[in-house]
Amino acid sequence: MATANSPKSFFNLESRPNKDGTRLIYFNMSYGYFEYNQLTGYKKYIPLRISTKERLALKDWDKVNEKPTASYRASRGKDLGNNLERIKNICEDELLYYNKINTKIPEPKELKRLVEVKLDRRKEVFVDITIKSFIVKLIEHNKSLSQTAKGKIGDKQIEKYETVVRQLSGYEEELGKPITFMNFNNNNFFEFLDYTNKELQKNPLFPHGYLVNSIAKNANTFSALLRKARAKRVEMILDLDDENLRINEVEAVDSEVFISEANLEKIINANVCGSQEFINARNYLIICSLTSLRYQDMQHLHELEVEDYENKGVKFKGFITLIRKVSSIASPIEVCIPILRPVQDVLNENDGRFPKFPSNQVMNRQLKKFSQYINLDEEVGVGRWYYKYEEPVEEYIPFYKLVKCHIGRSSYVTNMAEMGILHTVTEYITHPTTPKNISQSIYNKASLVAKATLLVNELKEKSKSDIYLI
Repeated sequence: MATANSPKSFFNLESRPNKDGTRLIYFNMSYGYFEYNQLTGYKKYIPLRISTKERLALKDWDKVNEKPTASYRASRGKDLGNNLERIKNICEDELLYYNKINTKIPEPKELKRLVEVKLDRRKEVFVDITIKSFIVKLIEHNKSLSQTAKGKIGDKQIEKYETVVRQLSGYEEELGKPITFMNFNNNNFFEFLDYTNKELQKNPLFPHGYLVNSIAKNANTFSALLRKARAKRVEMILDLDDENLRINEVEAVDSEVFISEANLEKIINANVCGSQEFINARNYLIICSLTSLRYQDMQHLHELEVEDYENKGVKFKGFITLIRKVSSIASPIEVCIPILRPVQDVLNENDGRFPKFPSNQVMNRQLKKFSQYINLDEEVGVGRWYYKYEEPVEEYIPFYKLVKCHIGRSSYVTNMAEMGILHTVTEYITHPTTPKNISQSIYNKASLVAKATLLVNELKEKSKSDIYLI
């Protein structure tokens, strides 16, 4: 389907003349909208066609160039030309605006309605509605859709919308008035967030309220709902394009939490009792802790092959993988990572290949469940950033609650450093970059394996643990 950026348009005269011999001028615009007939398999393209309410005699119309003749324009056609151009611009602008807001193109009858409003030919009755009622209707409409319907919103997202409805109800009760799109401005946006935070603080389990990152996610959910309203042309005084409405997330306070060598040994020796969840979690923690890989790279491991490498007489098994966080289309970054013994054991259990892992969200849940099962429950002191707090609050949290998909990198770095392996040896994996003045092909063929060899030699010399054997 054509995009809204490539409409094709022309003017034409009505086929039938009026009593005085003049004919209506119509504006036509093709923009890729079509209806598909499932029986015949044919597409029927339907353009926008709208009257300009301007009339012209056939003799004054240049049929070849689809506009008034040069002589007519020279004598008395300036106003007519300006009005035709105005109508053309309004049609194109409304098409582009609708496409931008809704990420699709409108039906011709809907586009015509929008254009007629802009041309003051149609009056839309404006009714101020409450934000809560809009969200409730959105939820109810979603429930009426089949599970496979286009645009169906998932249950998790609907739960978030329902939370916003409950919060708005409480906010309205506190203010003693309904919250509508026309009495809710940018200041009210933050007042609403402050209200939700104070309400959470009333719960003894959450005396500090929301974490900054949690309130940021809540704000994004609320903004997304307001954008849905704007897409449906709901009038509002809130400026959704104000960048100040976005709350920036802070770096995770548990980013430096790591799996110690002792806990890694617990993980390796754990009895998973045949549970696929525990097998996933155990394998994930072993591999990520001994490769430094993040989730976006871990989920592609099953596509890779383990190979035998040799450099300067040193032999080892390893694999080359793309590091996606620092890669770009123009400059992909790859590393060669040696296979340590526990990782090789995982490969042996999976017919020599890396296992597949579920989604990030599911994996995080399984990691916590498994970590609690094997009693990784020692309390860890962490500083947590709460909304409206100027300093982090130190809290002690059971370790298993802090285990997430990203924990591999900090575990790899910390345990290698504690063995006395310098960061200059491991940073080719943990902080990979493309060396300047070296072509990518040469870098991939030689330097990757050479750098991995340095790490292999260091491990052979300094590792006193079975975990870090090649």
